[in-house]
Amino acid sequence: MLATLWLLSLSVPTLWAQVLISCAYKSFCQRGLVSGSDVVLQCDHPGARWYFSSLQGEDPLLLSSTPDMKKLPGGSLQLTNPQPSQTGLYHCQDNNSAFVVEYEVDFQDVTALHITHRDLGQKPLENGTLSLGGKELIFTHWEPWQDCNRCGGPGERKRLGYCYIEEPLEAPMPCWLYLGAEKVQYSRMRPELQVEACLTPCDHIKEINQPYFVFDIPQLGKLTNTMWLTCPLASIYRGGKKVAQYDIDFQDVTSLHITHKDLGQEPLENESMSERKHLGYCYIEKHLEDFLPCWLYLGEMNLWFTRMRPEMQVEACRVQCTSPDVEYVTSDSFELSEKSGSEWLTCPFGSIYRPIIWEANNIPLTWKGQLSGENVSTVLDPSNGGSRLQVSQTATYKCFVQQELTARFNPRLDVDILASLSTEDVEQPAVEEAWKGKADSVLKGLKLMLLVGTVLGLLWMLLKFFHPSWHRRRNQALLVK
Repeated sequence: MLATLWLLSLSVPTLWAQVLISCAYKSFCQRGLVSGSDVVLQCDHPGARWYFSSLQGEDPLLLSSTPDMKKLPGGSLQLTNPQPSQTGLYHCQDNNSAFVVEYEVDFQDVTALHITHRDLGQKPLENGTLSLGGKELIFTHWEPWQDCNRCGGPGERKRLGYCYIEEPLEAPMPCWLYLGAEKVQYSRMRPELQVEACLTPCDHIKEINQPYFVFDIPQLGKLTNTMWLTCPLASIYRGGKKVAQYDIDFQDVTSLHITHKDLGQEPLENESMSERKHLGYCYIEKHLEDFLPCWLYLGEMNLWFTRMRPEMQVEACRVQCTSPDVEYVTSDSFELSEKSGSEWLTCPFGSIYRPIIWEANNIPLTWKGQLSGENVSTVLDPSNGGSRLQVSQTATYKCFVQQELTARFNPRLDVDILASLSTEDVEQPAVEEAWKGKADSVLKGLKLMLLVGTVLGLLWMLLKFFHPSWHRRRNQALLVK
């Protein structure tokens, strides 16, 4: 019912999710990389133009922005999910066609990656030789070890290795840059990834200074019963650093105990082995020791006690409204199910951890009404704090999150209502014609009355104008006699 949000724009460095490949100004650099991982080729010139030449020796091609290739505002080139076919020469020049920097990149096939773990006694690939007119040495050029992927406990770190070829008295080159257009297949020519155990202390400043977190809810596939999760900003070129460690007790929301203070309902009483905390989570406290969330305290012990359940307590409140600042409102329609006679509505951005209220035709739907049995046509879902509302009557429903309107749900008109509306639309012209006829006759009568009134008015004015002169003449005749 709710379209995917996202809406997620935080102050994160633009290039954080890719590895940045740099080269000195007006220099030529060769690099081995693996396919499938995003990279940025640096070119510090706002008006930069990029040209690409493949290993086949074609003329340089002017690059334009595509879904997998984008020129960044500063001039650098971002390559998304690069493939081995994109191996070649990347030439950057300014808007005056002057040379700025040049990269020759070998995107080695990540699907052929050879992975070994040092602590399992596994060995990397051995060096080999290639006969192309001489004795060329094939070896792995290793990058430095990346950071340990965990701190404060056993972790792992990795390093990448690229296939290189070296001939006597010449500088080594990435394998496919060396071979160029030659078609050579050799099992030794593949990139490598080596892993080993590590143990490093934590940097507590970094643990509490994290500007970017992503929260998501995965759902297993219906056919495969599995799914892939993607770690934001991660890359094969990056090691892991601990952001923070949390021991979390996800307590069963289906056993949530709900009370309302204004109904005189009391929370669960404390008993000998547990204590209710302010936020409503089950905790256990041992004498002279710190208290812990119940299931973190119990660990693997299979123990069940009816008191061990989370709580949600509600009470009435009154606060002043702030000026509305609504940026996103969902409008949707619904219809009641024919089988159940009800429908579930979901409030966008709602959560059990956030204040939510629903309205039906501008009448608030409260927990007090539900717990007291007053609300009979709606049900607030306790498992998500009322984010979902079950309705069994048609009305206009609104939901507010943190006092801001978030969504409006209007009842969908059924076929009978639409048919009646259509009939009314058909009959409406006939009614209008009848009224129009009556209006025309009335208008004609008004016009006639106006004409008669005008004529009488003119006659009266003429009589008034001529009558005084006759009166004066009569007076004059009398004086002479």
